[in-house]
Amino acid sequence: MKKLKFRIEYILLLISILNFAATVCFKSMSQNNFILTESKLSLLKDREEAVEDLKNDFWTLTYFDRGLELQLEKIIEVKSNA
Repeated sequence: MKKLKFRIEYILLLISILNFAATVCFKSMSQNNFILTESKLSLLKDREEAVEDLKNDFWTLTYFDRGLELQLEKIIEVKSNA
């Protein structure tokens, strides 16, 4: 009976596979978020609540950056008036 040897290559290969799987998962999640955000932007003209929904969705991204928050407000204003 052969003794199983753990080689550094196997460990690195396993880490690479796990990294690839996590990347695919997070990419899929971010694509879904972009699609959802785009649909909310397209509904901005129809509903006033959509503006608040968008601000709540982007709150985590704009909390520490006033410039991004101002850009979001400009985008919302342009989309609302279009």
